[in-house]
Amino acid sequence: MSYFNIAIYILEFFLLVIFIHPIVVTLMVLLVRKSPQRKLSVMKQKFAILIPAYHERKVLVHNIDSLKKQNYPEDRFEIFLINDNCDSAVIEQLRNSNVKIIDVSFPKSSKVKSLQSACTHVGDKFDSVIVIDADNLAHPDFLKEINISLANGSVFVQGKRIAKNLDSLYSRLDYLTDIFYNFIDREWLNHLNLSATISGSGFGMERKLFFDVINMIDVFGGFDKMIQLILIKNGYKIDFNPDAIIYDEKVSGAGEMRKQRKRWLHAHMRMISTHTQVILKSIVKKITIDKLNYLFIILRPPLTILVFLTLFFCVFNIFLKFHTIAFIWTGILFAYFLILLTTLILSKVDLKMYLVLLASPLLFLTQLLSIFNIKEAAQNSLHTSHSSVLTINDILSKEKK
Repeated sequence: MSYFNIAIYILEFFLLVIFIHPIVVTLMVLLVRKSPQRKLSVMKQKFAILIPAYHERKVLVHNIDSLKKQNYPEDRFEIFLINDNCDSAVIEQLRNSNVKIIDVSFPKSSKVKSLQSACTHVGDKFDSVIVIDADNLAHPDFLKEINISLANGSVFVQGKRIAKNLDSLYSRLDYLTDIFYNFIDREWLNHLNLSATISGSGFGMERKLFFDVINMIDVFGGFDKMIQLILIKNGYKIDFNPDAIIYDEKVSGAGEMRKQRKRWLHAHMRMISTHTQVILKSIVKKITIDKLNYLFIILRPPLTILVFLTLFFCVFNIFLKFHTIAFIWTGILFAYFLILLTTLILSKVDLKMYLVLLASPLLFLTQLLSIFNIKEAAQNSLHTSHSSVLTINDILSKEKK
C-alpha cells in the first residue's frame, strides 16, 4: 500500500467519524426512550425582552404587535428595542406604545454591541432576558412556554424558529436547513439529555448569567456560537422547547442568501479555529459527553457542504477504485437523505418543501460562492434586509386553514 493510499485512508477515516454524527444522533433517538415530562404549574417569571434592530422599518411594528398579543400577564414583561439607525417615523410610533427605546450608534455595528448596551437600561428587577430579532414574530404562547422551561430549572432555553415566509424558492431553501437543525441539533440532542444548539434569537436566559456572558463576548458575528461555547465549557445545559415558537423571516433572493451564507460561513470558520482549541482544553480538564458532542458540531461542515462533500467522496473513491470506502460514503449519503426526509415529514410541511430538495444544488452553489471574499464578513455586518409585511394574525390564520 502506497503512502498516498495510507494518507487518504487516514483523512477519510477522520472525516467519516465527523460526518456520521447526525446519523448516530438519529439512531440514538430511536433507541433511547425519553420519559415524557409533565409541564408543571409554575411561577410567572418577569422578562426583559431585548430586540436589537439595525436599519429596520415596518417589521418592528409587527414584531411588537405579536409580543403585545402574548398569553402572558402584561405586568410580567417589558420590551426594550435597541435602536441602531432604524426608521425614525417607526421609532417615534413605538415610543408612544409603551416600548422602551434604547438609542445606540456604533462606527461598526453588531448585535453583540447592541445587547451589551442594554445592560445598564434593564436593571435587576427581571428574572430572565429574552432575545428576539427585529424580523421575528412571536406565537401567542411563546412567553408562556419559555417561562415553563426557565421556571422549572433551565438557565437557557432556545425556542423553535420556523419560517414566517415561504413565498420564494430561496426562502424555502433557507428553511430546509432550519428544519434539519431543529431536529438533529436541538430537539433530538435534548432527547438524549445533551445541549441543543442556539439559533441566535428566540431564546430566554437567566438575567445575571446572560449579562455576565454577553459582556465576555467580543466578536463581530456569530455571538450565539460564543454564548454556546461559554455555557457548555462551564457545564451549563442548553435546553430546547419546541412549543416556544418564533416565526423567523427567511431570505427571499439569491443576493440576500449569499450575504447570509457568507456571514454564517465566516462565523463557522472562526468557530472551527478558535472553539476547537477552547473546548479541547476544557475536555482535558474535565471530560463530559456534552463537550464531546459539541466538538463534533464544531468540526462538522454546514449541511449543504456536508452532503456535497459526501457525494464527492463517493465519486472520488470509485475513481480510485476504493470500492469499500465508496460503498460506506454512499450509505452515509443515503442516510442523510432519509434523515432529511424524516424531518420534513415530522414538520408537516407542504409539497413545495419536498420539491425544493430538487433545487438543493442551488443552495450548495450559493454556499460555494459565499466562500469567495468571505473576509468581507469580518469587516461588514452583511445585514440582510427584511421586507415581509406579514403579521402574527396573518400567520395564525394560515395555520388554521
